[in-house]
Amino acid sequence: MLSASMTNMLKELIESSDTLVQAGKLKRFGRALLEVPQEASDLLAALAGMDKAGPKVERLSHLLGAALDEARMARENGQQRGALFIDALETALARLVADGLTFAGSLAVSGTWVRAGLTPPDCLALRQDGLNEALQHSDPSELERLLDDLTGTLTKGTGGSVTAMHAMFAEMLPTVPPEARKALVRIAVARPPEVYAELGCTWLLDPSEPLRSGAVAGLADRLAAGRLSAQVLGRLAILRIWLADAALRGRLDDLIRDAIRTGIDTAVVGPEPKLHRIVASLVDGSGAQSLAAAVQTGARAAWPWCC
Repeated sequence: MLSASMTNMLKELIESSDTLVQAGKLKRFGRALLEVPQEASDLLAALAGMDKAGPKVERLSHLLGAALDEARMARENGQQRGALFIDALETALARLVADGLTFAGSLAVSGTWVRAGLTPPDCLALRQDGLNEALQHSDPSELERLLDDLTGTLTKGTGGSVTAMHAMFAEMLPTVPPEARKALVRIAVARPPEVYAELGCTWLLDPSEPLRSGAVAGLADRLAAGRLSAQVLGRLAILRIWLADAALRGRLDDLIRDAIRTGIDTAVVGPEPKLHRIVASLVDGSGAQSLAAAVQTGARAAWPWCC
């Protein structure tokens, strides 16, 4: 059960319609929760107990995420209270998983950790439910159906954006058993829409080896099915330079050679990109900085960014 103070915090968030005002309140609430780990654990339990997405889940996630964000920055600055706070919540989460956690609850918790700049705890993938059992023991065709079940409603809200798709999978994959992640990534990258090929390119640079390996396998499946475009092949020829994993780079080189043999031309002629503007944020307390550039290619304009 949530304390009166947290109930009041959530009520204030409901009453705040101004984005800047709400951000200021979340900052203040996050700092307050950092001093009371037990109340934050109660908030975590409330979030993990949700059985479907909705406004209430978003408010709980925003509030818990604000506290985790403050704890992360404190830990990065060498303050022990930040590390102790995160450790306490991860211990509480492990107990919740052992007691039984739904997929909806684990997805909400995973997303909260990711948006706070933290790696979701491994225990999220240890749920003992039918979905996780199916993911570990299904054949490829069954995994394809399960992938539809996992991402069907979520992908509709991404608008075909590879950035939004990557963020969605970043929140979902930590809730999946490690053995199934590689297979799911391979199946996703091989799907017909071009956005999945672009997603595969981003996974090639992921810190997780199973995701990188699954991405290469999925791109090879696209090639075998005749769905690897010249644009993606050209991007792979550039990305290979940035791959530190020699074995992975070798597999990608083999894929590129096979693609060229099939007649796919990497030299795609297109409009010359125009760089209109570059902006940068100030360096924050953890040493991070964000950069963004306004780039136009033909009639398309975008703001690619990085941290």
